[in-house]
Amino acid sequence: LIAGNSTTTDMLGAGVVQLLKHPDQLAKFRARPDLHDNAMDEILRVEPPVSQVLRSAHEDMQVADKSIKKGDTLHMSLFGVHFDPEMNPDPHAFDIERKNVQHFAFGGGAHYCLGAGLGKAQAKIALPLLFARFPNLAFAPGREVKHKVAPAFNGYGEVWLVK
Repeated sequence: LIAGNSTTTDMLGAGVVQLLKHPDQLAKFRARPDLHDNAMDEILRVEPPVSQVLRSAHEDMQVADKSIKKGDTLHMSLFGVHFDPEMNPDPHAFDIERKNVQHFAFGGGAHYCLGAGLGKAQAKIALPLLFARFPNLAFAPGREVKHKVAPAFNGYGEVWLVK
């Protein structure tokens, strides 16, 4: 239930927040449906619903100046890798036209999310409908956007909007 519900609602919330924070990108999103898939990847890059993952080392290895032994638990930040300029040039810019968006929001390899296609399809339907239904949607004045507290997950606990 968590994987199929919380992550999808967090992805939708992140999409609303990021698009409202970047009105120029929202204007492109509204005007160009051909950008919706890329926009979802950019939203997932900037605000992945799962912020960190744990993996076990399958062999001894060296990462930078750290020795990792087979069986060690590795704690990896998706925020860290998604904002690596070698992976995504100009990583702090939110750009729904970004070429070749790289992210691990759905994991990878044997750990790739089985619901990735469904989650992206839901967002590809819901976000355009939301912004079409409420063309003047905006953050509520005097209200703060607040992240929820949920270890390993990234989402909003409060997003007050006005239509």
